[in-house]
Amino acid sequence: MDDEGNSAGITQSVELVYGSKAAADGLGFLYNCYMSSFEYENINYPHYLRPNSSPWTSVAPIILFHKNKSWMTLGTPGSDRIPTVTAQFISSMIDSGLSPNDAMDKPRIHCTVDGKITIEAERFNDRIIPYLAELGYKIELKESYSYYHGAIHAVIKKQSSKGFQGIAEVRRDGIAKGIG
Repeated sequence: MDDEGNSAGITQSVELVYGSKAAADGLGFLYNCYMSSFEYENINYPHYLRPNSSPWTSVAPIILFHKNKSWMTLGTPGSDRIPTVTAQFISSMIDSGLSPNDAMDKPRIHCTVDGKITIEAERFNDRIIPYLAELGYKIELKESYSYYHGAIHAVIKKQSSKGFQGIAEVRRDGIAKGIG
């Protein structure tokens, strides 16, 4: 991201933790393992494993604009949790007016297509979990700040002063810095 409003974002994934768990000798990278991103049972599904099919993916670097210039660039690993994690972070900042650090710290929840909800249980109101269970959702409790709920990294153009702010996820390792 620069002062002229240009921005680039990249999200990469090797699927699962450490992908195929095989590295290229002397080349410094791991091979991915996107075989889990194919459908194996429903032949009518768009991502059914067959010749020339492509895996389902939710890899999605995001660039948000303000007054026609890039304001924030962000991304996260997490497969099907990527849209959930990024939507919660963006909503916390824009809809709730939270700072990037406070938005990062908010408890997270994720619902799968088949109705399973994962939730950072100890961080939500005690009445939420029984209510969701009563509605018929299958609940899976995760520990606070669970690795499972993504790893937002973002760069934000400061609005009240010059420069940029980097924000890195508290749920996983990593750093982000704003320079300028």
